[in-house]
Amino acid sequence: MRLAENEEILHGAWRSGDPIPPPAHDPSTVDQCVAAACQLTAPARAHRPGRVRCNLSSPVFWHGRQWAVTSYGVECLERPYWIPHRQLWDGEEQHGWVRHLANKRWVDLPDFVEALRVARSVSRGRK
Repeated sequence: MRLAENEEILHGAWRSGDPIPPPAHDPSTVDQCVAAACQLTAPARAHRPGRVRCNLSSPVFWHGRQWAVTSYGVECLERPYWIPHRQLWDGEEQHGWVRHLANKRWVDLPDFVEALRVARSVSRGRK
């Protein structure tokens, strides 16, 4: 794809001059979700299990509407998206997984936050 001399690409497919879409999730809600994903001592909350459309690693420790916690890490039930245990805390000081996935409209953010929290709890001590 060729760009005009003064044209630049922003946000992946967005070009300068295009309206910037609103955030997928309210920023104050995202901040609360970031904090919730770090509360590792609370018991796992039950979420109504969703339909599994992708193969999951075994065993499955927790299963939510859209996300599961497995021996591999956090895995999406609907599409091939996963986070290995060793990367659960990556970038938490700057951006982190919650903020990253909050920008994706397809993500059930509360379900992801619970999966991330449970996975972090399960993987404590793993390296």
